[in-house]
Amino acid sequence: MISNLVDYIPKTLNVIAISSHLIVYISSLLYLYMDTYDGWWSEYRYSLVKQSKIKFLNMLPRVIRNNIVGILFYWFILFPISKNRGVGNHNANIYKILSDLVILFFIFDTIFYIFHRMLHHPYMYRFHKIHHSTFAEIGISTHYMSFIDYLIEVILPFWMSISMYNSCFMASLIFAIIGQLNGVISHSGYKFPFLPNPLSHQYHHFYFNKNYGTGGIWDYVFSTSK
Repeated sequence: MISNLVDYIPKTLNVIAISSHLIVYISSLLYLYMDTYDGWWSEYRYSLVKQSKIKFLNMLPRVIRNNIVGILFYWFILFPISKNRGVGNHNANIYKILSDLVILFFIFDTIFYIFHRMLHHPYMYRFHKIHHSTFAEIGISTHYMSFIDYLIEVILPFWMSISMYNSCFMASLIFAIIGQLNGVISHSGYKFPFLPNPLSHQYHHFYFNKNYGTGGIWDYVFSTSK
């Protein structure tokens, strides 16, 4: 049944971009509900520092603007350049998908680490400081940043990863969705079992010079892990 449903998914980069961005809003709204109302989830709420004075609704306009301009940037600039690289092997088997995911993660984490650390250079930090005005404890803040920051941290690392490696469509789609979901979880302030630990990224917002990567090896290699 799943394979039949997959057959109806258009194998395009547009599908990857739009569906992965929708995940940000769906998951962020879920976390907003948990922030607003008490429930069983409240015991998993943890924040390393005081809560941000910037609230969800204040962040939303910038996030929406980044996403809209970002998708247009994909459509009119990056997708024509990539010439459908990253959406090949539509009938790839599970082994191809899993191996592509592993390789994509390594490439993405490498590029992201370099770009993220570059944004902490005194000259470049002016583009990144908006993101650090939050304390990584509101899910939607994953995309609360200047557009230059959004371009360098979100758009280019993903596009470069799938284009350089030319991964299969399903791996690119799954990787994009997991990546966006991981961003929301890492900025949510909720430490649920079996999900990414948001404390790692809260340490980055607190110490500034720690945990630049997305969980790969580079923070350990360059002694920036906390």
